[in-house]
Amino acid sequence: MSLFKINDCEDDDVDSKDIDSKAIEAQAPTPPVRVSFTASKNIFLWLDDHLGQHYVACFGQPSYSFAEPGDLIVAYNYNRMDKSWFSWVLQVNKLSPSQFLWIQSWVNPTFKDLANDEFFVRQLAVAIDRDLEMNPDTEIRVRLFWEADPYMQRAVGMIKKAIRKKNLKNITLSIASKEWADVFANKSCLHRFMASVHRPSAFERCGCFDDDGDGALLSECSGYICTSKAELLSAYDKLTSETGQRTVVIKDCFGVAGDNISFFDSKQKIVDEFVWCANFKYVAMEEDLRHNQQAVGKIEFVGISFHDNKIIGGGHEQIILNGTQFGGSKTYSNKAMERRLKQTAEKVMRKIGTKFMGGFDFAVQMFADKSIEPKVYLIDMNTARYTSTTQTFVVMKKHGIESKYFIRKLMKIKKSASFGQLSQTSPEMLFDPIAKTGAYFHLFHPDKQLAVVTIFGNDEKDACEKLQQLYSIQFLCE
Repeated sequence: MSLFKINDCEDDDVDSKDIDSKAIEAQAPTPPVRVSFTASKNIFLWLDDHLGQHYVACFGQPSYSFAEPGDLIVAYNYNRMDKSWFSWVLQVNKLSPSQFLWIQSWVNPTFKDLANDEFFVRQLAVAIDRDLEMNPDTEIRVRLFWEADPYMQRAVGMIKKAIRKKNLKNITLSIASKEWADVFANKSCLHRFMASVHRPSAFERCGCFDDDGDGALLSECSGYICTSKAELLSAYDKLTSETGQRTVVIKDCFGVAGDNISFFDSKQKIVDEFVWCANFKYVAMEEDLRHNQQAVGKIEFVGISFHDNKIIGGGHEQIILNGTQFGGSKTYSNKAMERRLKQTAEKVMRKIGTKFMGGFDFAVQMFADKSIEPKVYLIDMNTARYTSTTQTFVVMKKHGIESKYFIRKLMKIKKSASFGQLSQTSPEMLFDPIAKTGAYFHLFHPDKQLAVVTIFGNDEKDACEKLQQLYSIQFLCE
């Protein structure tokens, strides 16, 4: 496996011919032709392995919007990319083609592939060495899409050894360790296990449900973690007797985007209809928050994201399809509740020692009696990995977007879709950094018939109209 750079070219003329025919020299570092330095440098290494259907990385394209001038992005399959979209991403993010190190002829490289390829490791070490010629105190952070697995840790160790600049301050993985993720990167940390109901949950042990008198009180959603269908049936008896409600929710603790979530209002239906899949490890049974001793008016599902261990952006209201499926996100308009949720998220982060990047999904239980204070429940852990709306907030931070309304959607596009045609026929639809409105394409991948877009509008009506205009473009969408 070899790393290549792109030859110097105009941003609007990037094509396959621009790939440098000579691989990066892996023997000795030479002074770089073009250099941009910061006190710290990020190396983005986002691969498509161990991803669910809702988190298709599409050759690492989502990482491009996170990058700053001076960073390095390890990318792949340049020749299969929509070059017009790539040029647009470079321009809007003020990136240079020379920041990209391209892996060619790999459909889906994995961390295991990288860790077992010493030539690749030497090449990446040389690329780092060249930058350290100018600033030997630069701090190197390797940023990954998902939790750090042993293969990536091994690769980083090999890179450290290969770097010639021994006065390197440090090189770190900017992502959670597997050990931390095993506890806090799935729903099982929220409840007690049926096999040991007297042992407090991980959240209880960390004091996440404690009332610290700071106004960030987190209500505990009643539930239990099960490791078999038999335990689920026992949990139904125990949970319904505690809550007085017949309806329960069953969730795969490792599910994402609403997958494997189902509602049952009797034990017999669980016996007859629920299938324990072979890939299930932990399954949660929880109370149905649509019911309470007080009449429930509505439930709002709101996410809070964090990046580099700090809350980023505001709350994003989840767009829920068919009762459980994640269909995108949009600006959360309840600013008073948003402040409370951010304060609650910060409290949880302090308690569990949050690692680098992720988010939390909250359910806000609103009551029909408006005089009753809403309850806040944490219902999903999106930690130890990139979360989709974080990308929107990174773009907002980069461009100083504060008062716009956004809608973020996964779009099914045609295999014949062309970003170049879109930019030529409907340039007014694309994101304008001056007006801070329009369609920002985080990802554009006709091969997989997928695009990820955030629509920025002056208000909700404007954003909705822009989204509908985008969907109406016949050569773009199904």
